[in-house]
Amino acid sequence: VFLTAGHCTRLSSVSVLFGDDISSPDFQFTADDVIGHPQFNQSFGKQYDVGVVLFDQGDVVLPVGQLAPENYIDGFTKTQLRDEIFETVGYGLTRPDTNGNSSPLAPTSVRMHAEQSYLNQHNQYLGLSVNNNRGDGGGCSGDSGGPHLLDGLIVSVTSNGDANCVTTDNTQRVDQTEIRNWVLSHVD
Repeated sequence: VFLTAGHCTRLSSVSVLFGDDISSPDFQFTADDVIGHPQFNQSFGKQYDVGVVLFDQGDVVLPVGQLAPENYIDGFTKTQLRDEIFETVGYGLTRPDTNGNSSPLAPTSVRMHAEQSYLNQHNQYLGLSVNNNRGDGGGCSGDSGGPHLLDGLIVSVTSNGDANCVTTDNTQRVDQTEIRNWVLSHVD
């Protein structure tokens, strides 16, 4: 089971590449099934923007990310969250320097890591900073479905952000009871 964003599940044929550089992946698997959350509807503000990609790969064992416990984020005050560092991982566009939105976005095949600060929460979203001037990286175009970790636990996946990738990374929480239970219903 591979966790992703719901808007990434609209494709009928999906392959997932694993490795530090997807131009020469360590593993590549073709999905048996791709399932978006049944309540996800892209035209309605992207709530429930979570999906799973299912594989039948026999004895191949890959590293497993651990979902955060139920309602994990709710156990923190906003003040505590502002002191936390979130890690995001992705292969999307990147801005090669820290000169705000004046430098061009460029594609990368190399797995990128970025640290982000907490901005806010709204319904199912966790808003994280993508402000290079504050030292924050973050999700950008092409990073959709990538994990956001807090204390090594997956708390959300990249959903959407601003077009220039310089202010807000809106991430879909996966620790909320209903969403977490739906994800886990696909795990053996």
